[in-house]
Amino acid sequence: MWAAAPKLAADLLGFVGPFASMYIIEWLEDTEAPPETGFYWAFALFVAPFLQTICTNQYFKIAFNTGMHVRVVAAMYSHRSIAPC
Repeated sequence: MWAAAPKLAADLLGFVGPFASMYIIEWLEDTEAPPETGFYWAFALFVAPFLQTICTNQYFKIAFNTGMHVRVVAAMYSHRSIAPC
């Protein structure tokens, strides 16, 4: 359940690139647009994949740790009759 938040954030950050590209193109076509607007969208185009990578790595870390915990518990229960209680 905890892995859902970084996975959702990474998936949503995947949409920033196309939208930022669209807004940069609109900014280039508008001759009266302030230059800061284009810089903000260019910055978003740079930062979004960086944050997406961090969220994806966090998701895989949580999923791997959960899988290892399940594996250890399954091994414990399968060898429970052998181990002294």
